[in-house]
Amino acid sequence: MAQSASRWAGCPRSARRHRRASTIDATGTFRLVDDGHYGYGTVSAGSACSGSGGYSDVHAGTGVTISNATGAVIATGSLSAGRASSTTCDFTFTVPDVPAGEDFYQVEVSHRGTLTYTADELRSGLGLSLGD
Repeated sequence: MAQSASRWAGCPRSARRHRRASTIDATGTFRLVDDGHYGYGTVSAGSACSGSGGYSDVHAGTGVTISNATGAVIATGSLSAGRASSTTCDFTFTVPDVPAGEDFYQVEVSHRGTLTYTADELRSGLGLSLGD
């Protein structure tokens, strides 16, 4: 940590602003829809939740990967703890320091397939879902 502080200490303010502008902090929500699990009163609304059965790979800490157009991983993050509603389990995520300047970005949660977004969409916040 001290190295970073000393590295920036000698940089002009414009260089520090440029560094921040050259990355994106991608944020969003991931909604797991599972009427079979959440729709029958097995999980109370507002309580902690995670996927089960065929969705058991979706839980707090599940990886969120962002790749560039060639498929190279350029940033990673993870899902927060899930919160239940009557039929869903909702997670939030942040993927910090995504390099700016790509034509598009591929986002994947766990191994569930990639979705493609622009830089503006990443900056605006993503709404992803999986399930019924």
